[in-house]
Amino acid sequence: MDQSDPVPGLFHLSMGAPFLFLCPNTGLRVQATDNGDEPVSQKGTRYLAVECLACRGFHFVDPATGKLMSDSNKK
Repeated sequence: MDQSDPVPGLFHLSMGAPFLFLCPNTGLRVQATDNGDEPVSQKGTRYLAVECLACRGFHFVDPATGKLMSDSNKK
């Protein structure tokens, strides 16, 4: 028996890197995870559609900075 697999036959799920963002609806800091499978845009940003645990809505968040896509449109 291979000792490297503690529970044979079970799938091993890898968690993504955690990051924080500010919910625009509640003002609370919310933690989400980044699995790293979305492509980076030509501007060097990558927005994830994240389900917010504070307001149960969806926000587009850049996991590298924690900034919302709507913040970059307020210029």
